[in-house]
Amino acid sequence: MTHHTIRRGLNIPLAGKPEPRIDRSPLPTTVALHVADAPGCKFKILAREGVSVKYGEILCYLRGSEDIVFRSPAGGTVRAIRLGHRRALQEIVIEPASDEPAETFRSWKESDILHAEPDTLRRHLLFSGLWPLLTQRPLAKIPRPTAIPVAIYINAMSTAPLQAQTPILLQDRIDDFILGTRILSRMGSGKTYLCRTREDLPGVDARSLGHLEIHTFSGPHPAGLPGIHIRHIQPLKRNETAWTIRAEDVADIGFLFRTGTFPVERVIALSGSAVIQPGYLRTRLGASLASLLKNRVSPDGPVRIIAGDVLAGKSTEIDRHLSMFSRTLTVIPEGTTRAFMGWSLPGFSVYSAMRTFASSLLPRRTVHLDTRVHGGKRALISIGQWEKVFPFDIHLPALIRAINANDTQEAEKLGLLELVEEDVALCAFIDPSKQELSDIIRRGLDLFEAENM
Repeated sequence: MTHHTIRRGLNIPLAGKPEPRIDRSPLPTTVALHVADAPGCKFKILAREGVSVKYGEILCYLRGSEDIVFRSPAGGTVRAIRLGHRRALQEIVIEPASDEPAETFRSWKESDILHAEPDTLRRHLLFSGLWPLLTQRPLAKIPRPTAIPVAIYINAMSTAPLQAQTPILLQDRIDDFILGTRILSRMGSGKTYLCRTREDLPGVDARSLGHLEIHTFSGPHPAGLPGIHIRHIQPLKRNETAWTIRAEDVADIGFLFRTGTFPVERVIALSGSAVIQPGYLRTRLGASLASLLKNRVSPDGPVRIIAGDVLAGKSTEIDRHLSMFSRTLTVIPEGTTRAFMGWSLPGFSVYSAMRTFASSLLPRRTVHLDTRVHGGKRALISIGQWEKVFPFDIHLPALIRAINANDTQEAEKLGLLELVEEDVALCAFIDPSKQELSDIIRRGLDLFEAENM
């Protein structure tokens, strides 16, 4: 076991941290396969409005890769197919039936998994619809079915503000998690790494993880991000790929292989200062946000609903559904007012990472932040603030300028392929220039992919 200490970063003391209790959410009237936040994906839709589907039936697949399928989180009637910009698929809404018809899959014994060929396990994972839970680095997209990673990283830690904590998400699922790690360890050409904090996962016997190489990380956010783990454990060379996956998604894979049933039960964190009682909810995959947030959000003004954490999550609406890629739902005040002459006030109650307000002299406490950015977009001038919270050995200002100039060759030399949006989200939070750094990194990755792949 190897330990890594991350020294550069920032923990934002946001109010609204979820209490470590799990409540059961009422059954939603509609559920959906929500894929709006699948990066760079185009879908071929098989479902049709008004048609009945089985729980676990294929609803769509990835264009150009028919093996990567997405299955229904409920059995019932398709009520709506929602499309977004340029008719990109957002979600397929289903009204569950009282007795949901279900697709069944093969169930595996552990001995079958240990003796199965890796290609057999790979084909079953593709066919089951859980392949999209994997993320390929670089580019942070769904891996190609034929890709062989040089390493697989299982992330069992969370450091982002108000993010769901892995030990709670894995409660009563340890056996499925261990089985899932055995399956993944058979699918790569190199090692499978488990990245976690110094504290052991509750209920996990270290002897049952002998097929994994364990690395522990400590330090402020972004110490819990896969990009940090890859850089410190086994940095990727040109033309190499690695896979990353969350520990709770590994448990879903283990559940599918053990039971032959498509996993739809989900535990999510409901957090944020606009939530009346932050905590964890046991619900189902694709549940409507209206059912999850009913009587749980403060009525004091408009709010912003975020699928994910406040730094790297995606803004969503109350009439949408829970994403298959999200385990955290954050709600914070929208922030529609401006403080009169706020720039000239001492700011005893204002949070500042740059220690420019009097609040930095007071004892540390939780803060209530809203969506205001406190200023407009300005010229990109490096004053050394990004470097304080950015633990990569990358000159970020030069990289951002190269992307803005559409110079992908220079951007690659400067470390573009080591990053994804979440790796620079903290820099965007403290950025005095108010630049959308995450969007710039994604644009650079998409441009590189279009020119080189």
